[in-house]
Amino acid sequence: MFLKKSLALCVPLIMSFAAVSSAVAQPAQAPATLVAQGSDSSASTTTTTTTTTSSSSSDDASGSDQDLDSTTAESLMRNRPYGATPEEAFTKARETELKTFEAFTTGSGTSFGSRALKAVCTPLALESIPLKLNDQKVEGNDATLSYAAQKPDVDLQITAHLKKNDKGWRLFRREMRGTKNSDSAKEIVTAFTTQLPGETSMLSLAMVLLVIAGITSTVGSIWLIINAFRKHWAWGLGSLFFPIVQLVFVFANWPLAKKPFLVILGSLVLFCGGCAIPGYYMASSSAEMTTLMEQLNKLNISE
Repeated sequence: MFLKKSLALCVPLIMSFAAVSSAVAQPAQAPATLVAQGSDSSASTTTTTTTTTSSSSSDDASGSDQDLDSTTAESLMRNRPYGATPEEAFTKARETELKTFEAFTTGSGTSFGSRALKAVCTPLALESIPLKLNDQKVEGNDATLSYAAQKPDVDLQITAHLKKNDKGWRLFRREMRGTKNSDSAKEIVTAFTTQLPGETSMLSLAMVLLVIAGITSTVGSIWLIINAFRKHWAWGLGSLFFPIVQLVFVFANWPLAKKPFLVILGSLVLFCGGCAIPGYYMASSSAEMTTLMEQLNKLNISE
């Protein structure tokens, strides 16, 4: 249970790694999306990055999506295909996401990055569930579609919001509800603990080291400020409001500042150790992630 909770805190770190790796793999393009629309799998958990081909990047740069109300909205839509109707655009988006999921699950990658991304993409399996359209509302260049799973025993409801420009309709954002959606979100953590047991333990250790480093650093700093006040109130106030004064105090009053300074120094060692563990996994996955990103970019649909 502890490992699962600790791993849940590591998901943002892993997704940051994915974005960095993709940027290295495709330096001439916009930031690439490893999980494409996987962020939509949970209304409460949003992890969105974007991947584009050079043609889709140029389309957006030319202002074809000027009807978007923010740069964030533009990045969300950039990897999604156009459709002649809102329903067609939504269906095409689901098909693209399912291809992404299949690319990860059938991939032969063995590095930490590849296996971690397979776990992150677990919710994309929802795209294989047949849906039925319950309601459709179109107002100008905006449309809202309400779907539900065709099988009554599958509790899944989807509300899709789409926007239209000169090229057609495109999925803007989506909310998913129901027990099926909640279970798929939990499966991310389960996938990590089962597919990456060794890495899960090491990442949990990294989180523990970082937490201990933070606590130790705080204790050392407070201890140092207290000793500074013991020396003189001016030293105390200076150390409290100006961290650089703490360093001066250490050199000027080494016997009094030695112990708290060593505690702070120890916290830095723990911090470096906590950062080195995920850093090792990032470095060991870089080569394989480059090839994987090239494969994922081929799945993009630009019209």
